[in-house]
Amino acid sequence: MRVGILGGSFNPIHFGHLQLAQWALSEYKLDEILIMVAKQPPHKEIAGDIEPGHRFEMVKRAVDDINRIIACDMELAREGISYTVDTLRQVKEQYKDAKLFLVLGEDMLFSLPTWREPEEIFKLCDIVAYARPRCDGDERKEAEKLAKEYNAKIHVGTFTGLDISSTTVREAVYNAKPISHLVPKCIEEYIYENGLYLPDDIKAIQQDIKNTVKSKRYRHTMGTVRWAIELADRHKMDTKQARLAALLHDCAKVAPEEQVIEAQKHNMVLTPIEQVSPALIHARLGAVYAKEKYGVEDEEIIEAIRCHTLCRLGMTKLDKLLYIADKTEPLRSFGGVNTLRRKAWEDIDAGTVACMDYSIAHTRNSGKQLDDTILAAREEIIKNGGKKN
Repeated sequence: MRVGILGGSFNPIHFGHLQLAQWALSEYKLDEILIMVAKQPPHKEIAGDIEPGHRFEMVKRAVDDINRIIACDMELAREGISYTVDTLRQVKEQYKDAKLFLVLGEDMLFSLPTWREPEEIFKLCDIVAYARPRCDGDERKEAEKLAKEYNAKIHVGTFTGLDISSTTVREAVYNAKPISHLVPKCIEEYIYENGLYLPDDIKAIQQDIKNTVKSKRYRHTMGTVRWAIELADRHKMDTKQARLAALLHDCAKVAPEEQVIEAQKHNMVLTPIEQVSPALIHARLGAVYAKEKYGVEDEEIIEAIRCHTLCRLGMTKLDKLLYIADKTEPLRSFGGVNTLRRKAWEDIDAGTVACMDYSIAHTRNSGKQLDDTILAAREEIIKNGGKKN
């Protein structure tokens, strides 16, 4: 049996890791490869102090439907620093007759002699070294040197991998940039729903909302955040502004009767449509919360939250983006949602009108009262160049 071991902090795992594992499986005819999550690597700190449980859970989700790639928590179960030699001994004990292959980046070859018991490492396994993008080629000379000095079996792989790092993913999340091209969808969901890698002020709001609204509403909120960032980046808008608006858009979305009570506390006069459908109060109430509870000073964000259900005349680009993101976030699965997403991706105005048309039809078909504001807002957008369906 031939068993590969790809170790690291996986903070978080990304497409580069997965492609490397799949390539190693094929190139070296491995029966399986273990994605070994380190509790505490000896050579670096875990950025962001992300607990091992989160990192392992992401690896499990990422490899769940990939044959012969296995998430391994062997190092997490051990006490202390995760030394590779201890891991190799433990794997050898578990796979007694297996030939082991330690898969790593070529740049790691330079530091291998400084690892704990390097001679034992070279006895226990073959080394499979893959070049990282932008490597200068000196790693091949290092491989020859180690092979000669330690009688090591070192293979230089032919796959250079994607130019992705976990640092790139973390920085993208922190700075409200898209990560759908960097990590699998399940990892993107996990990162946002667990508030990983976010700035402290955004994480504080995220945690408060998570503790306030129901779990389904919370998942919807974080899906809206992800999609709002994607759309904002696509249309060259302020992605941080879009993130905060999306994060807070349903911050007042509690039971309708509670919304009525809260509105009374804030001396809000309910509109006729809010009196008939009190669930709609959360939009105006959310704008109040954004300002008073969460300290938002950006009036454009506050107004976008205020009008994200019934719209308004003179809608800004952020108003439209939040309206679209709320209606078409990734967890929405109604018929035609992909068409709405496609239109929004191509054009904000066309996407807004399409979402309005869907909402208007849905409201009418449900026998609910339709507010005239959305009709007026729709006609204004079309008059100013937006597109009808």
